[in-house]
Amino acid sequence: MFTSFILLLLNLDSLKSINHLSDLKWKHRVLVVVTNEKEEIKDLIKFHGIELNERELLVIQLDDEKAFIDNTQMSKRFSQSILKKVKNIPHEVYFVLIGKDGRVKNLFSKNTGMNEIFLEVDKMPMRINEM
Repeated sequence: MFTSFILLLLNLDSLKSINHLSDLKWKHRVLVVVTNEKEEIKDLIKFHGIELNERELLVIQLDDEKAFIDNTQMSKRFSQSILKKVKNIPHEVYFVLIGKDGRVKNLFSKNTGMNEIFLEVDKMPMRINEM
């Protein structure tokens, strides 16, 4: 299953073709993680790959004004689309959950466990239909 998550990332119409957050709309839920710690993101994907894959949840690292998917820096246009989406969030927010419809669903602090985020996703109407 973890391998299929990696394949999901590699097959996202190739990372280079993703130029805007809207390119992911209706295909993936997005979990934006606001951090400059690449290892944290790597560990999060490593330990929760199966759950992320099951929920079609793509992890995007937001470091300052740069967005990364799978440790690959995304285009300036893509990064700006993420920044625009999260521009009014409080500084203590660490996770931003965005639904397949492209709307922010919830904000979470760094102390939030991934299981809490997964439960939030599992309550979404589209996710309920998927299950």
